[in-house]
Amino acid sequence: MSPLTIKTRSLSQWLLVLLPVSLLFSKRLNVLVIILYAVAVLLQPHLWQRVKGLRKFRWLWVFLLFIALHASSVLWSANEATALFSLEKKAALFVLPVLIGLDRDIDFVGFRQCLYSLVLGCCISIWFCLLLALRNYFQTGKASFLFYHAFSWPLDELNAIYFSFFTFSGLVFGHYLIRIKYKPLANIRLQIFVIFSLLMGLVLLSSRLFIVLTLLYLSRLAFLNYAKIVSKRMRVLGVFVVISFLGGVLFFSQIRDRFDQLLHSQFEVLQQDQFEYDTPFNGLTIRLLLWRFAGEIMTEEKAYLAGVGVGDSQDLLDATIIEHNVYHGNPALGDQGYLGYNFHNQFVETWVQLGILGSISWLLLLGVGWRKWKWDWNHPILYFNIAVLAFSMIESLLARQHGVVFFALFVSIFQIISEHEAPQKPFT
Repeated sequence: MSPLTIKTRSLSQWLLVLLPVSLLFSKRLNVLVIILYAVAVLLQPHLWQRVKGLRKFRWLWVFLLFIALHASSVLWSANEATALFSLEKKAALFVLPVLIGLDRDIDFVGFRQCLYSLVLGCCISIWFCLLLALRNYFQTGKASFLFYHAFSWPLDELNAIYFSFFTFSGLVFGHYLIRIKYKPLANIRLQIFVIFSLLMGLVLLSSRLFIVLTLLYLSRLAFLNYAKIVSKRMRVLGVFVVISFLGGVLFFSQIRDRFDQLLHSQFEVLQQDQFEYDTPFNGLTIRLLLWRFAGEIMTEEKAYLAGVGVGDSQDLLDATIIEHNVYHGNPALGDQGYLGYNFHNQFVETWVQLGILGSISWLLLLGVGWRKWKWDWNHPILYFNIAVLAFSMIESLLARQHGVVFFALFVSIFQIISEHEAPQKPFT
């Protein structure tokens, strides 16, 4: 084997590990890492044999079907520029699964290093955001810098809900690595630092969905999963962690207010046909209204089978918002209101863009993640899949590079590893 081959193979593994952490800090850096990873994988020996070997990966064909439907919808999208831009954003749904399928050197070492990369990247970025938030707080006296979007915005304008998704996944992956005694996490002090950092980050990011998911996950570990495999002292510690996390959530009024908004949702406004600039919406009611508009668009366009196309869905949604006089901005303030909002639901977004065919392909793509290990409550893929499913119910997961790359990367890695290992039997 030539020195060039050794160097190239080593480079591909380092770049794979850099993908999760680069996504946290910079979208441009992440694109650069993907390009370099592609070069490294393509330079590995026996490329043609590896290309032919892709046929055996059935999960890969589901990705290709999904992106092919997006590409074909450009043909009936009136807004061709937006359609091509949308296709460019979703290119990782094709590129990453193919590259990971071609990468002959992905093994369990690289798999665990990739999980660890996300865990460590989340911890570093949380503390980075906290230091900046504290600086802004002491300069302005505004506690809002410590929570939600204002907390995560310094990370290349990273949306707080996406960051919460990453952090929850990091918590799940971190616990898995600790449980299998992954060497870099062998030190108990580092374990405490990692778990504390991730839980603190989830509190400050204030995503209601991921706070609930975290409480459910911690509760399972404390009350069920650990009941037969660890000491009573560890079970007591688990209960203490659950109570401490819940206490941290309830301590901050900024977080309590976000849950209180849901309890006081004014659902009656959803029955209106026309709205005022000050019609009260919260995160739940505006989503329900956007989903209602999706039905109106599909009925008017009669596009149930193939959708309206990836280029026209946003234009049609904006037109519907204006038609119903939902607040669409104040030019004097440079405010666009709800214009530019997507459907905040990946199922709805896919349905509008690609119709029934696209919806079926999206369900097949979600099913890829459940094909292996689906009943193993001790493997991180189950919790990752639950998080993807829940996240897709409240956000258009694939509307941003953060969601596209994260989803394609970890679904592909879990699948390629599952080709070589049977899942461990669950403890419970």
